[in-house]
Amino acid sequence: YSFCTLLTGRAGGGSLHMAEVIDLQNCLIEPNNCTFDVPVVITLVFDSKGVKDGTWEVQYEADYTNKRHIIPLTTVGPCDYEAGNHTVDLKIPPVNTEGVKERRLLCMGILKCVLFSGKEELVSVNLVTQVSKNDEGQLVRLMMSPLE
Repeated sequence: YSFCTLLTGRAGGGSLHMAEVIDLQNCLIEPNNCTFDVPVVITLVFDSKGVKDGTWEVQYEADYTNKRHIIPLTTVGPCDYEAGNHTVDLKIPPVNTEGVKERRLLCMGILKCVLFSGKEELVSVNLVTQVSKNDEGQLVRLMMSPLE
């Protein structure tokens, strides 16, 4: 499932509460089930309640259950998302895995597409990523849509 929530502070410094910011309608991954050296485009289709100065930051977290190794991938924006339907293409370059131990990459990872408004994190759309070796010994990633 996708985690699409807004964390806002209450006036007077009260506790945080969650309010929906986007409703994710579709998440397309092209190509999928490919090696780390292949660029990928993730297309997110969503309804927005309105986001000013929105910037998407994409990162890959290898071995997220143990020693998280975060690899920054791309940034898209800023852009205002008025209330209504939107589509954004997140163009992911080849992933540089230099310095990350192969055994860490072979564990489950998460591709995080995080929407910010200015410097405030609003939404994280998380794609669980399974990594395995193909017949040539190359690492292959299979990203799972949060809607499946």
